[in-house]
Amino acid sequence: MTPTTRTKPLRPRPDQSPPPSAAIQEASVGGKSTTERVPAHTYIARASSPLNSPSTHLVEHRPGGRRGVAGTSADDQPEDFKPAVRMARSGVQGFSPTAFRRQRSRQHLSLSELSLLSGVSAATISAWETGKAAPSTRTLASAAETLGVAMADLVPVKEDRLVLANLRHRVGLTQQAAAKAVGLKRSMYAAIESGFRAADDEQRIHFAQLYGVTANVFETTWRRTRSARVARLRAQ
Repeated sequence: MTPTTRTKPLRPRPDQSPPPSAAIQEASVGGKSTTERVPAHTYIARASSPLNSPSTHLVEHRPGGRRGVAGTSADDQPEDFKPAVRMARSGVQGFSPTAFRRQRSRQHLSLSELSLLSGVSAATISAWETGKAAPSTRTLASAAETLGVAMADLVPVKEDRLVLANLRHRVGLTQQAAAKAVGLKRSMYAAIESGFRAADDEQRIHFAQLYGVTANVFETTWRRTRSARVARLRAQ
């Protein structure tokens, strides 16, 4: 007779995190009942959970790692598996697919030709132009150089709506490269660019020189960045 196993789920905590103690499995083999302890990092997924299929299965939770079906890695998950946390991808704010497509047409370049000259894949460029993806600063800078246009031509944000990230994108720099250029750690640079921290007088000069604007324009843009950040936080 094939052994049958029945699993008793532990009641989840309010935060829905895995229970600290081990779950207990009861198995019936030849009419005799036995118990088996499951490792503490394993908990029972219920049918109401969006992470499991209609049948009950064991789900592993590792500190600092993704959840997955026991015995499989995150890369082995079924196609319809949806993780609880999704990582957002950043792109150039204010990028205009229409402006980019117009500049490519003016140069009479096909997607394949621009791809060959810029080193950016044709599929990626197509995603930009259809609005399915936003380019990174590095890849857009490469394409802009190939097209012979300035980054500002592809990121047409009005002057009264510019934030600090827009100024950096206009000069085609990543955060890491920009931080190095002004002599700051990336974490410090990011705090200033996000509006969480104000730049001192010397830093304002360095930022203004990097962006090619006046110190007053930098300060005004920083205040606008901070106001936008506060507004988003209050709206959450």
